[in-house]
Amino acid sequence: MTIQSALDIYNLALSACNARGRLISLTDNKKERYDCDQWYDLTVRVVQEGGHWPCCKTTSVLEEVVERADNSVWAEGMPDTRYRYSYTLPFNCLRPRHLIDYSAFALSFDQVSGEVRLNTNLEKAVLVYSIYQDDVRTWTANQIQATAFGLAAMVAGPLTGRGELIQKNTNLANQFLTTAQSFAYDYSEEMVEHIPAPFVARGYAGPPSITQFIYPYGNLFGAAQA
Repeated sequence: MTIQSALDIYNLALSACNARGRLISLTDNKKERYDCDQWYDLTVRVVQEGGHWPCCKTTSVLEEVVERADNSVWAEGMPDTRYRYSYTLPFNCLRPRHLIDYSAFALSFDQVSGEVRLNTNLEKAVLVYSIYQDDVRTWTANQIQATAFGLAAMVAGPLTGRGELIQKNTNLANQFLTTAQSFAYDYSEEMVEHIPAPFVARGYAGPPSITQFIYPYGNLFGAAQA
């Protein structure tokens, strides 16, 4: 079976939770489709925030909003008190991964602008981050399975009322997420830091980072009650 669309994910999830029906299209007038519709977007977000999937990874130069001068008194609209620069997040940022030199940063809500900003001491920051990837054809096998089992855990209660199926599928989804997290962590520990030449030439390299700061993953799935 080739996984091509959300419909395939729906049917994998229905199979995993032993639901009686299967779907022919995403417009089927069935309870199975309505329940999958209700939980699909949240499930995809949990999976894509919970692992560093290749199809979600992208890089962008950040737009600086505010620079705090040395010894200046902090005021609303300025960067977080620990940092010098404040940047606007890319419009399509689902979850940050790391700055290009692995400098530390923090996200905070700015009440003046009404938006979440990225605060850091790195000038001309470049962010590696995850986008929301809705093209199922680009997903890895583990990403597909994490999403299908996660969706199965969400719909097992309303469709079957069987708590053991909720827990079983929650555990399976989380296994794929923790495996992805462990792989990314092991890879980051072994890799040699390298900033691409085009960014260095444009002045976006920044000073070498002593430690590697990688933004925390999103939460795992929690088991709902039947």
